[in-house]
Amino acid sequence: DRWRPWMNVSSLLIWAMGVATVAYASWRSVDDLRRKMSRPVAVFGGGVPGSSKEGKGAAIVDDEEAPALELTLTHAFGFIVVASSVLLILFYIDLYLFVTVMFCISAASSTGQVLLRPMFAWLCGPRSRQELVELPWIGSVSTLDGLCTGTGVFLAVTWFIVRTTADWAFVLQDLFGMCLCVLFLSVIRFSNMKVAALLLTMAFLYDIFFVFISPIFFSESVMVKVATGNQPTADPDYCEKYPSDSDCQSTELPMLLLLPRIDDYTGGYTMLGLGDIVLPGLLVAFAARYDVSIGARIPWNFLLMVAGYSVGLMMANVAVYVMEMGQPALLYLVPCTLGVLTLKARREGTLKDLWNGPPSLVNGGFYHHNAVPMRRKDLESSGVHIEGEGSPLL
Repeated sequence: DRWRPWMNVSSLLIWAMGVATVAYASWRSVDDLRRKMSRPVAVFGGGVPGSSKEGKGAAIVDDEEAPALELTLTHAFGFIVVASSVLLILFYIDLYLFVTVMFCISAASSTGQVLLRPMFAWLCGPRSRQELVELPWIGSVSTLDGLCTGTGVFLAVTWFIVRTTADWAFVLQDLFGMCLCVLFLSVIRFSNMKVAALLLTMAFLYDIFFVFISPIFFSESVMVKVATGNQPTADPDYCEKYPSDSDCQSTELPMLLLLPRIDDYTGGYTMLGLGDIVLPGLLVAFAARYDVSIGARIPWNFLLMVAGYSVGLMMANVAVYVMEMGQPALLYLVPCTLGVLTLKARREGTLKDLWNGPPSLVNGGFYHHNAVPMRRKDLESSGVHIEGEGSPLL
C-alpha cells in the first residue's frame, strides 16, 4: 500500500478559505450601515441651516440604501422546502449541465459586482462611471459597467470551457464561489435571532437527515451523492498516469470551494459547500451588524461568531478523517455559532432584545452615534418632518 497523509494539507487550506470568506463577507455586509451612521441622519428643532426646511423641524435621511431582503419565518420554512425539493430532483435527475450554466451566469454577475467593479473603478478613475459606450443589442452603458460585465462573462466562459481539463480551473471556481458568498450576505440578512434560530435549526436537521439518515430510504446518502457527482471509475494508479482520461474525470456540482488534495496519489479534491458558508454566515453578519448598530468599539459578538465558525468547521474537517465519511458541516457549525451566541446573550441579559430584533435593526430602526433608536412614527409624533420615501425610518 502506498503512503497517504492521514489529514491532507488541503483540508487546512480550505478551512482557512472558508473562515476568511465568512469573516470578510460578514464584515463587508455592514458597509451600508457604517455609511449611514457616518452621515447626519436627523436634526431636530430648528432644522438644517441653509435648507428649505430650516426652522421647521426638518430631518435629513439618507435614502440611498442598497437593496436588501430581511428574512422572515416564512422565508425560513420556504428555504427548507425548496432546498429539500431541489436536492431530491438533483439526486434523481442529472441536471449537471443546467446547474453549471446557471452557476456561470451568477458567477459572471457576482464577480463583476464584488471584485471587478471596485478594481476597475480604482484603475480607470471616476470618469469611467460617467463615460458611456454603445454596445450592440444593449445600448448605452457606462465604461465601468461594460468593463465589469465583459470581464465577468469572459472569466465565466473560460471556466466553463476548461473546467474539466485545466488543472487551474478550481482557482476560478473558488473565486466565483467566494464572490457569490460576499454578494449573498450583502443582500440577504437576519433582523432578529428568532428567524436565525428557526432557519439554522431546520438546516441543521436537514443536513443530518440527507447525509446520515437518507441512506435508509434512498440506498445511499443523498447529500454526498449530489455534492460529489460522478466520481472516477478507473484505478487510482491508472488515473495518476492518465489524469485526462474520461474514466478519471469527476463531475461535481460547482457550488463548492475546491482544493486539489496535496501529496495524494489518488487525486481528488477537498470540498466545502457554499451553503456551509452562507447559512452560518448570515448569523455572523447579524452579529457584526448588531455590533456596528450599537456603536461597539470592539465587535465582540462578530469576533465570537468568527471564532465559533472556525472551531465548528475544524471539527467538521477532523470528523471527516476520523469517521472516514462525508460529514454534515452544519452539525458542527450551528452549535458553535447559534448556540454560543444564544448562551452569551442569555448571560448578558440581551437575549430577549436579540430574539425579537434589537431596535437598531428591526423595522428599519436606526442608531446614530449617541442618539436613541427611533422609528418614523416616533419622529413624526415629535413634529419632525421625514424626507425621502426610501428612508430607513419606517
